[in-house]
Amino acid sequence: MASDIVAWFEFLLNPTLLESHLNQTNPEPSAIGLIIQFIYNSIKRTEGNNEVETVDVSTQESNKKKNALSVLALKTAAHLNWNLEIFEQKLPLHMQDALLIALLHETLEELSSPTTHGTLDTGPLLPYQLFSVALYHRYALRALVQAKLPAKPIKVSNVP
Repeated sequence: MASDIVAWFEFLLNPTLLESHLNQTNPEPSAIGLIIQFIYNSIKRTEGNNEVETVDVSTQESNKKKNALSVLALKTAAHLNWNLEIFEQKLPLHMQDALLIALLHETLEELSSPTTHGTLDTGPLLPYQLFSVALYHRYALRALVQAKLPAKPIKVSNVP
């Protein structure tokens, strides 16, 4: 039924809706569908703003929406137990990256850039921060390996 389908923005309006929706047997949209919608709409909002950044109410509201959408995407990914295999199969690569970068931003704040992780001291990190760093780098290695694997060979017919 069309009335059972929940639009992505409804999850912003009702904080308890996401968990109840994901706990349904066959939610529509699915968890992956929601992650795609949340990330797409958070990216669309930031890329759509090509003007010079000024700190005003509309920019602050846009940042609040972007952060809220990122948190919803992260909660949905947590519902899937951060299964990288599911992400690889069902999420485009740029959305996988956006999702895991959002996780780093939420957990590490100023150390969230993967370029700084080469010299990152993991000793003082809390367990959830260590998890986000390890998960991001597992994803990065898996993506690199997948990119280097040969694609399915194309059949070439020998026509004389």
